[in-house]
Amino acid sequence: LRPEGEFGGSTTTSSTFIGPNGERVALARPADNLRAEGEFGGNTTNASTYVPVDGERTSLLRRADNLRPEGDFGGVTTTSSTYVGPNGDRVGLARRPDNLRSEGD
Repeated sequence: LRPEGEFGGSTTTSSTFIGPNGERVALARPADNLRAEGEFGGNTTNASTYVPVDGERTSLLRRADNLRPEGDFGGVTTTSSTYVGPNGDRVGLARRPDNLRSEGD
């Protein structure tokens, strides 16, 4: 389906229907009865009792290892010398014949 002709941008539905313009409701905030009384000097019991102290970082503790290899290691193991993996070739892309034929005149 393709539209034919030009589209002006206005339809019968949009011209006959005019939606109502609503107004926003005023935000109602309840008044609270919490008021600060007296003066606040900035010092609290918690701040005066617990003074921040610069801590020192603990040194890294490296534990001694008790697992040590015995003897010399030449870099060649019996597994790597006896097992040689196969070197395979990649399979080529197989093109299947098409079974769709045009029939008729």
